[in-house]
Amino acid sequence: MGREAGISLERPVKVILYNTKPDMDGAIPFTSATSRRELITAGQAYSEHDLVLVLGVGRDIIRTVAHELTHLITHQLADNPYRQIPAWLNEGLSMYAEGDLYGEYKRALENAIRQDRLFSVKQMTTMPGRPEDVILLYGQSHSLVKFLIERYGPDKMRNRADSLIYTAERTLREHGDRVPASLRSDVESKIQRVRSLMETEQFWDLQRAVEELEHALSQVGVHLYQATGTTGTGGSDSGGREEGPIEGEFRPGD
Repeated sequence: MGREAGISLERPVKVILYNTKPDMDGAIPFTSATSRRELITAGQAYSEHDLVLVLGVGRDIIRTVAHELTHLITHQLADNPYRQIPAWLNEGLSMYAEGDLYGEYKRALENAIRQDRLFSVKQMTTMPGRPEDVILLYGQSHSLVKFLIERYGPDKMRNRADSLIYTAERTLREHGDRVPASLRSDVESKIQRVRSLMETEQFWDLQRAVEELEHALSQVGVHLYQATGTTGTGGSDSGGREEGPIEGEFRPGD
């Protein structure tokens, strides 16, 4: 995930393994008796302390560590003082980093599909309260993120970038004499930025650069429309931070 995002963790991370569930429960924030009985907290990440806590029993330790480290990467990418990213994206990226969907998460998703009781994306903005719904959210979030990466991932983004560069260069070639020099220069610099990132594995940087080029090209379209009544671009413009764990991983209880 770090390679695709084009970033790496800024500081070393300390991982603490706990031998038993009671030991782990004593180290994490309080949850309801029902949650502690029906869910096992397999791991939690604390970005402000560069710390990951992991229940060090069972065969899923590597998956859990991958899950929690991805939370730290996601937090580093999306941290801001205004709002948090939705739960489905936060957990979906971490579940995707674990590999194929498995166990109770897979069964919960399959049952929900059969029974036509999947969550809407809006419903997955925040974590649900019921333990069984938490497991379904994990499974459904994995499925949604997997779909988005496979449908709109690096290869599709590069195709989108290549098409956008063609449109931008054609627009400047055909209408550049009617575009202000400052706006033309801005579009040209953004074309070069997108082109250079297409040769890298920095997917998220490429996505941001594509969006910036789209915005600059839309400004060209606005200028041309005001001047001539046509866009000339061949297209159209397309919560506060809290301290504590930045999400963990939960498994069904025994």
